[in-house]
Amino acid sequence: MKVIDNLSSKARLSEIGHGTITAKFALYNRQTEEVMTPFVQCKDFISDVFWSNKMQKDITIFGFKWKNNSDEGILNKPRLSIAVKKVRVNGVKEEITKEEILGIMALINPIDKANSFTRTIPRLCEDNKHIIVNFDKKWTDIPYTLSAFLLLLRIGFKYDGKSNVEEFYKNVENFLSTNDAMYMRTATSIIKDMQNGYIDSSQTYEQYKEINSVHGSSGIVAYARKYKKPELVGAEQVEVEKAEVEQIVW
Repeated sequence: MKVIDNLSSKARLSEIGHGTITAKFALYNRQTEEVMTPFVQCKDFISDVFWSNKMQKDITIFGFKWKNNSDEGILNKPRLSIAVKKVRVNGVKEEITKEEILGIMALINPIDKANSFTRTIPRLCEDNKHIIVNFDKKWTDIPYTLSAFLLLLRIGFKYDGKSNVEEFYKNVENFLSTNDAMYMRTATSIIKDMQNGYIDSSQTYEQYKEINSVHGSSGIVAYARKYKKPELVGAEQVEVEKAEVEQIVW
């Protein structure tokens, strides 16, 4: 397995001040082994592509361009792929280890299971500097869950697969960059709800009418400002209270 990186962009396609090292993403065609987008550092550009696919519109924003339907139907398949590389600010690609891949799986697979998604599977390429992540299209159905997925991919590089997840999220030293530490302070509560099998389905791509409104406004950090998990009521609350009582050690 390899990555044919035949696309480039004059724009940085990045979050300003991201840090000395980060992960970059490109949508990937498994059949041709080619990237379908340039590698981007900013998660929002990947979300833009799925907005385009849903709204049937071409997009151009901040130097990123995508022509609607240029994926030839790949984005509508039940399993999708994304290429990921770990890059220093000077452009040098870092080798990726099997341990890092296991950390990514340990972070994401429990969320897959909790939400009845098919399992996310990252595979190391022959150059040891890219991974291809095969994942359930359901991650892309809601803008903020796609953003969460990409954020988890990035921070998963530092997860050892064993530590308490909530404690891992709190420690700023566990992230490749300062931006991700900042994002996690805002996004942790939503991700914890996803771990428990709750996803807010009220957010849709259609509510963002133009590309300028979806970019920078639909991801997990922006959505956290308006996100509120509904309170449990009735029988659901009774079941929760019953479970809590059963856990008490007398």
